[in-house]
Amino acid sequence: MIHFVYPDLFIHSDPKYFVEREILTLTNEYVNAINANIMIQFPGEVVEYLSADTVEEADNQWPLEFLNSLTIGGLPPHKLLLKLGIPIVLLCNIQPSSDLCNGTRLVYHFF
Repeated sequence: MIHFVYPDLFIHSDPKYFVEREILTLTNEYVNAINANIMIQFPGEVVEYLSADTVEEADNQWPLEFLNSLTIGGLPPHKLLLKLGIPIVLLCNIQPSSDLCNGTRLVYHFF
């Protein structure tokens, strides 16, 4: 399916190529599997971003390893893996006045 929707994935660097295509799935488990497969095939070096490792409560009753292993709503744990030029979709409203809303498609261009 990936090769059908994104033929010649390796040679396209134009963001419009990715904006015009998408793969829809029924569950986040499928999304995670497809994203991992595309990430492997996509050219470039992987950059890893981690979530903040803090807890609001004063007494840290949960070990960080446990907190980092949680998946909420089927979303992946606290790790975000990106490659230069890879398309991403916002999952929350960051700044609606600047059109950074849920569902906005972007392309990663920062190292």
